[in-house]
Amino acid sequence: IAGLTAFFVDFSVFRLTYINLEMSVQLSSFLGISSGFLTSFILQKYWTFKGVHTKKSHHQLAIYAFLTAFNTLFTAEVVILAEKTNLKFAPELGKILASAIIVSWNYATFRYFLFKEDITK
Repeated sequence: IAGLTAFFVDFSVFRLTYINLEMSVQLSSFLGISSGFLTSFILQKYWTFKGVHTKKSHHQLAIYAFLTAFNTLFTAEVVILAEKTNLKFAPELGKILASAIIVSWNYATFRYFLFKEDITK
C-alpha cells in the first residue's frame, strides 16, 4: 500500500506540474519523483514499520536516499543487461526481476536495520 500510494503521489505531481502548470518534463519528473520518495519514506517509517526506532529521522532519511539511488542504478543495470539478450520483452522482464530482488532486500533492510524498533523504550 505504501508503494502504491507513493506511485500515485509521484504520478499525480508529475501530471499536475507537466499538464496543468506546463512545467518542463524534466522538472515535472523531478518534482514527482521527489514527492513520491518523501511519501514513501514517511509511510514506511510511521505506518509500515511504526514504532520507536533506534535511528534518528535524518539518519534514516539519508540511508533511505542512498538505498533509493543504489536501487535505481541496480535496476538500470539489470534492464540494460536484459536488453542486450535481444529476447522479446527482455527489458520488461529485467525490470520485474530487479524489482523482485529490490523488494526483498529493501524489506530486510527496513525491518532489521533502517526502521529497527528500539526495544529498550
